[in-house]
Amino acid sequence: MTKFKGWNHVASILRERADQVSDLFNEGQRASLRAIADRLVSNGVILADEVGMGKTRVAVAVAHAVVAAGGRVALAIPPGLDFQWQEELRGGGVFDTPVAVRSMNGYLDAWPENETHRPWFNQSVVVVSHRFGNWRLSRGRTWRWQLLPVLYAHWQKKETGRFPRESYMYDNEHWDIQVKRAAVSIFDGLLLQTNNAAVKKMAGIVAAVSQSDIMRSEAYGRDTALRHYLEQAVGLGLGVFDLVVIDEAHKSRGETSGLERLMENMIVASPNARKIAITATPVELGVGQWGQILKRINADNVNAINEVVKRYAEAIAKVRLVWQSDAAAREEFAEAAGQFQSKLSPYLIRRDKREEEAVLKFVSQSKEPFDAYRREQEIAVTPRDLSPEWKRAICAAEALSFAAAGDDAVAKRMRLTIGNGHGISAVLDQAARDAKEDKHQEEFDEQVREVAGAGKAAQATTPIAVPDSKRAQRVDWWQKVIATAFYDGESSLYEHPAILAAVEEIEAYALKKQKALVFGRFTTPLRAITALLNARALLQALESGEAWPQAKVHAEDLKAVKAAHRQLNSSLDIDKIDDLLAEQYRQIESRRERLREHMYGWIVEGLGNENQFELSLIKAAIRSTNSNVRPMLARAIDELIDDSDAAGPEICAAVFKDLTNALRDRANEENNPDALWPSLERSLLDEYGFQRGTFARLMYGATTMAGRRTLQLAFNREKSFPTVLVAQSMVGREGLNLHQACRVVVLLHPEWNPGVVEQQIGRVDRIGSRWSKDLDKSIEDGSELPRIEVRPVVFSGTYDDHNWKVLRARWSELRAQLHGVIIDPRHREDSLTTDHIEWLEKVAPNFSPTAQHRRRDADHRFVGDGR
Repeated sequence: MTKFKGWNHVASILRERADQVSDLFNEGQRASLRAIADRLVSNGVILADEVGMGKTRVAVAVAHAVVAAGGRVALAIPPGLDFQWQEELRGGGVFDTPVAVRSMNGYLDAWPENETHRPWFNQSVVVVSHRFGNWRLSRGRTWRWQLLPVLYAHWQKKETGRFPRESYMYDNEHWDIQVKRAAVSIFDGLLLQTNNAAVKKMAGIVAAVSQSDIMRSEAYGRDTALRHYLEQAVGLGLGVFDLVVIDEAHKSRGETSGLERLMENMIVASPNARKIAITATPVELGVGQWGQILKRINADNVNAINEVVKRYAEAIAKVRLVWQSDAAAREEFAEAAGQFQSKLSPYLIRRDKREEEAVLKFVSQSKEPFDAYRREQEIAVTPRDLSPEWKRAICAAEALSFAAAGDDAVAKRMRLTIGNGHGISAVLDQAARDAKEDKHQEEFDEQVREVAGAGKAAQATTPIAVPDSKRAQRVDWWQKVIATAFYDGESSLYEHPAILAAVEEIEAYALKKQKALVFGRFTTPLRAITALLNARALLQALESGEAWPQAKVHAEDLKAVKAAHRQLNSSLDIDKIDDLLAEQYRQIESRRERLREHMYGWIVEGLGNENQFELSLIKAAIRSTNSNVRPMLARAIDELIDDSDAAGPEICAAVFKDLTNALRDRANEENNPDALWPSLERSLLDEYGFQRGTFARLMYGATTMAGRRTLQLAFNREKSFPTVLVAQSMVGREGLNLHQACRVVVLLHPEWNPGVVEQQIGRVDRIGSRWSKDLDKSIEDGSELPRIEVRPVVFSGTYDDHNWKVLRARWSELRAQLHGVIIDPRHREDSLTTDHIEWLEKVAPNFSPTAQHRRRDADHRFVGDGR
């Protein structure tokens, strides 16, 4: 490895790159490169551009510059984003990057038995999952902790001239061969270093551990001292880094979280290392989170900055109450905002949608504030319009929030659901909760709640549970009342008021050729809304004579079809639906038969000689002995092209390239197309091996990475199914670009964390979005300007109303700190105070590297009479 030339050299590379005009970076991204160059010479950086502004591409350019300067880079990324990062790294000129280190097995793969070793510490760029250190160290998995004893033994031999006295410390028979191979390699790598961070860390480990303890499995439990030192020993195998990039750096803020342990124990930074934290939401729930993100980049004087941040938050709260009448409050806000910007500017860079060309067009055409391009409008569920069973269930859910006893697991879960702000809709869904499939979502929610300090907020909104036999009886009674609404188990969800309200709004958008992205938490209700949407679309297609890609109603969908038939008051004979489906499906098959007949030849012709990799893949498909490959590939292509009648070489080849790219698993990929094709074939059959309507598709925890990418591919095509993508919140809100054909987000279970909602909306609010294309069209033809639609489902007159108000208040605070939106748009009706609003937003903090410095000491004060 070459010697790192330092941060001044990196800065010169970044400035040179920023001065080069290319399609890779827009003006804002080039400005960010210059700003990062200025800051990295002194300290780390928080890259906090709004969702969809191209932060990853900027971070890759910085990594490329560090490598060019002879340095090493660690990328800490959330699980599941390896594919996107690998694509960005290749696009940014960082080639030959190993796959992400996601497990101990993957870590040891760098030292294979019969191949040339490629130790992590010899790689210029190492990608590590946030959850890399979440391994279990049970008695049956002793190999996972053996790295520390073997390293210890070799270090002791170096220091004393011999291995430790106990034979088991170095006897080959007692060690996993691959672990020993890795340990010896790491040790040899340490010997090549002189007085660096890794050598010091190894010496510190040996001095701290007990020789007898390191051989006991039980000593390596979570949060133990030996687990801490084992993590450090594993980190030595990754090497010493000059730059550490933390993607989604707002995650896992707790001191014992997996990401925090990765940063503190396993990533070994050089003495002059820098950290870049990437996050669109550096704060989500409170100003105290500024301190957490600043500590993550090793910022100086964090306590002093916290005081300034606290004062700014107080000034925001005060000026919002009296902004129209109190000039002193406005001046106090301006002063606090100036200090806030001054303290954070050395670390923080943030570009937001005010800089995006489409938003600027919207402001110019609409004469409205820039944030008005989004429209939030509740999908209201009015209890008075519901059946008696559902009215009783809603009242019971409200009562349960006050009656639940802490020692009743189900009641506690329902009470916490309300306390966390998930509202009546989610509480009702608890009755149909799937313990297995929703385990990870609930664990994630609980972790976020604890880290963010929401536990106190939850307790503040609900009474403290006290063991009480009468209370327990009341809880039991209310639970039974709720259960009456679910008399038919999961099928009762087809009549769920929130689901029905959401379905009707989604169908209204579909009639206007608008796709919808739906977010929720629990798998069972998400599966129910997906099934109901498909069932209703099936019946509506049959009634209108449109083609529906399904030959019959499957047994598991029959109840949904019956519910849809009843809801739509359909004129179709429900007993003859299968016959109608079979008849129209023959027409679809006739069209696909032509595609199957010509497909291979068209793809080969369309690929030509310039796409050799894909050409090898299609030839591997042609040679496949699996008789299902041809029809499944034809079905995939048929579903992904806008006009089946227009299928030909160019279109089929382009779709084949997109499809195979989506199906590929970059984390376990073969470079040989013949070796790669079998895995692609399996993914193809998994995704397209069933025949049912795909008007709506579900993406949840069990959806494979290949499945998520193919759903993304299809959803991003305006004329392809799915029209509706139903996504579990923890799965769909990060790492997916779903903006090319959709500008509608439905929140089935509104969240209590505005940062989460920002991430959800950010799936469709991105550069090059469907909204921006619709905007251009509306400007051209003079029609009503489109908006990005945010539609939370809310039970009117219940806790949901309160929850949505709390979320909006938190969201408003987030916008004030990150977007410079000081006065909530709902409070701007008085045109006489427009000048006040404009002045407040002029003096508000702005951390964009492209914006002219809007604060001027000379004209800092508002010229007015204190109105």
